[in-house]
Amino acid sequence: MKVQWQVSLVKDKTVEINGVLYKLNWNTHEPMGEMARRISLVMPIAASFMATSAIGSEKLRLQLAEGLGTDELSPSEQLMRALLLADIGVPGIARIFEDTSKAVAVSPYLRKVLLRKLYDVAIRFRLNKNDVEAVRGLAGNLLASIAGAEKGSRKRESVIENLRRQRLLLDLDK
Repeated sequence: MKVQWQVSLVKDKTVEINGVLYKLNWNTHEPMGEMARRISLVMPIAASFMATSAIGSEKLRLQLAEGLGTDELSPSEQLMRALLLADIGVPGIARIFEDTSKAVAVSPYLRKVLLRKLYDVAIRFRLNKNDVEAVRGLAGNLLASIAGAEKGSRKRESVIENLRRQRLLLDLDK
């Protein structure tokens, strides 16, 4: 089964997971390991997006926000709840992500998934100025912690500036 999955991913740029066929739309010259890494980071985000389109509503906000930033929920549960809340479009998403970032600090994988979602939110979501600045700062801090102390501070400022520039370019396209 593993070999079939790898051949399908590399040759056809498709993979079937739980009966859903996914087509990859990025550079076809990437090594298989890089493609698998990208898929693993995007899958929780895609699952959240699909779930909110089926069941997401403002009414779920209170239930999903309960337990964030505490030890009541596992880090992965907190991450999925934060992703759902972001996709629903609740106010105060910067604070929700801040609480979630503390919970996922124990897992390099979960931190990278959260960072990927923060990029998405900072560039594409319509947030007020304070929230977008907070999300940018959180993304910078998260990348700095992933990169380590030596490279962290340079990467933090670079990420924040990059997110500002990308959002500005997106706003110019409209």
